[in-house]
Amino acid sequence: MENKQAENAASDLVQNWTKNDYQADGEWLPQSPAGPSKEAATISYVETVASYDPEVAVQWAQTLPEAKQKEALKNNHQQLVHKDKAAAEDFAARHNIVEP
Repeated sequence: MENKQAENAASDLVQNWTKNDYQADGEWLPQSPAGPSKEAATISYVETVASYDPEVAVQWAQTLPEAKQKEALKNNHQQLVHKDKAAAEDFAARHNIVEP
């Protein structure tokens, strides 16, 4: 239970921080200690930054374990679908995402 609370707290903190200053957050994240909280923070960072810098989001998604990396890339793709269909198609092709 404590671990889940810590993960949720890290996720919320990073989401808010990323919205305000994603570059500073991106500088802090690599220095944070490895573990479930960092993983949760990374996922939150990826999801938040994807809407305005999808390539940075991809770089961070690639630091996640494979299953979570694939999920993060699919989420990034979904964000692009709603903004720019052509960009979403290109993103899907580059990251082996099968579009429905």
